[in-house]
Amino acid sequence: MRKPSVKPRTMHVYHGIYERGDSPDVIFHSGNGVPRCDRALLYCIFAGRRYTWDGKPEKSFVEELEARGYDISTIRFSIRKKDAA
Repeated sequence: MRKPSVKPRTMHVYHGIYERGDSPDVIFHSGNGVPRCDRALLYCIFAGRRYTWDGKPEKSFVEELEARGYDISTIRFSIRKKDAA
């Protein structure tokens, strides 16, 4: 696996191949100083399965964008933590 370099305190989401031989998918990477819970939050927002109040599954954010005709292979998202004051 080729893990791209990510600056400390930064999270990235993009479309690509995680390991050789895998199918392209949405990839999540983070640098040092990013807590596990923040990475989980990012995953839940982009790819997590949502449910209605009566327990029926809905599309994830990425699946909904794809269903609306967006090209998921162009997805790019990056966010960096603020420096401590």
